[in-house]
Amino acid sequence: MGSPLVVKSSPTLCDHGAQGQNPSRTSTRVKVGGEPVVLAPSQYTVSGCPLTTPPPPSSPIPCTQLNFTTGSTRIMIENAPPLLLSSKGMAIGSLPVQGSGTITASQPRVTGI
Repeated sequence: MGSPLVVKSSPTLCDHGAQGQNPSRTSTRVKVGGEPVVLAPSQYTVSGCPLTTPPPPSSPIPCTQLNFTTGSTRIMIENAPPLLLSSKGMAIGSLPVQGSGTITASQPRVTGI
């Protein structure tokens, strides 16, 4: 069974609950429900991540970016695979990898594999 295609307004989160915004790569030609489809690879900007180092003393090391590198294996849009609701990402900050990125919801009408 397929997984829904991700659109620009689909919410994304790092492991620590901060939301990703503004995907770096969206389709200029294909829209679902009036919104552009997000293409892989794509980066989201993260703000407000509460991650800190353990005490003593604790210091903030927030996630600043979510990177999604894989999408559909059977669909191509503008020579790139679209992201799917099932796509997994990496959370990046001052550490090379600080956790994972998740797409929490998307439009339900168009699916892909």
